[in-house]
Amino acid sequence: MPGMAESLRDSNRELRLLLQAIGDTGGGIKVTPEQLAALLTVLLRVGEWIRGGQSREPEPSIARELEEYRRHMETLRRLMPSVQACLLTERARLEADRAHLQAAAAWAGSSRHTR
Repeated sequence: MPGMAESLRDSNRELRLLLQAIGDTGGGIKVTPEQLAALLTVLLRVGEWIRGGQSREPEPSIARELEEYRRHMETLRRLMPSVQACLLTERARLEADRAHLQAAAAWAGSSRHTR
């Protein structure tokens, strides 16, 4: 089983890739449900390690990884308003699609009854 420093290093690598994928690349924030699920998985995993204090390695290696993790959390905090806006926009789009489908279904149902 890998040590805490190695696990944090792996989690930091995952976070770095996710934050780069989510981050603004000139066209605005783009976030997928898969990216959010992966992000939540990493955050929950690291949270468990931190709360558990499962450290068997020298403190400096863990301290370096925790500092990098902290930087990732600061980046995520800056991105969250844009992520929220992206998700609200997507929800509005889905609600508009649902309303359109409901209207089409109602029209189709009423046209069957008039025949």
